Amino acid sequence: MSLARALTFVELELRRLRHDPTEVFTRAVQPVLWIGVFG
Repeated sequence: MSLARALTFVELELRRLRHDPTEVFTRAVQPVLWIGVFG
């Protein structure tokens, strides 16, 4: 995945998260769970 595509993805995610604050928490916890399971 290119850097420009990654930045676009992040921008879209941030816009979505602005509308749904509870999803911020879910998405913050998700990488921690992935590291815990697969790390």
